[in-house]
Amino acid sequence: MVELWKLLSGGRDRDTGSGTLEIAGIQTGFQRDDRRSWIGFHDGVSNLASHEREGVISIGESEAGQDSWTVGGTYLVFLRLAVDLTQWHHLPRAEQELLVGRTSSPELR
Repeated sequence: MVELWKLLSGGRDRDTGSGTLEIAGIQTGFQRDDRRSWIGFHDGVSNLASHEREGVISIGESEAGQDSWTVGGTYLVFLRLAVDLTQWHHLPRAEQELLVGRTSSPELR
């Protein structure tokens, strides 16, 4: 969807801002075939294998600190952010990486 948006936004008339084609709606989802998030980065959390998930969300002794009653419990956070794709794709890759908190693959550069 994002690749189509980039293609269509590049073909807009500079004076009117209108394009020959416009996106009328989208189907949301996750885990693209190339294992990247929609902003171009590998999405390591949502793509965890089933056998890896407990180790990521389970509270161990080292994480519990003085709250030993939490050992063996789990935690999971979902964070939803609104991203202005027009501004996002005008940011230099280094700034995108800083904002996301990870480095993209070299083939995207």
